[in-house]
Amino acid sequence: MEPDHGSAESEASGYDPDVDARSKLADERESLADDREAALDDREMRMAVREADVESRAEDAEILLDEADKRDSLADARDIVADNREEAASFDSFVHPNDEHDAALKARRSSAMDRLNSKADRSSSAEDRSKLSENDHLATKPGGDSG
Repeated sequence: MEPDHGSAESEASGYDPDVDARSKLADERESLADDREAALDDREMRMAVREADVESRAEDAEILLDEADKRDSLADARDIVADNREEAASFDSFVHPNDEHDAALKARRSSAMDRLNSKADRSSSAEDRSKLSENDHLATKPGGDSG
């Protein structure tokens, strides 16, 4: 049974079912467009947050690497001083074999402690760098903390 588009009753009331159907379809399309726009806005916001997080992690990593490099440089300088001190103590012991060896032993002990501190700094620097690579690995893992 076809709708009667041309009946006297529908013409008299001014009701046109085609116009109503088109209007309803237009409303549905507009609603879908609004939903898509809202989803796009949400996606853009999440992307901005993710980009800010990545930028923050990159800055943190740069700071961490700079600090590790500084500790490594200090450790290298301490090693050089310790080597020079030990070499001087050894030379002094060689030149003055009958003298008291307290000064030479203290110098060698001090050099050994400097080397121990240098080793701790290098280990700490290496550990920081290792953590940095672990954090990058976790951040890129599916289901990780990356948003």
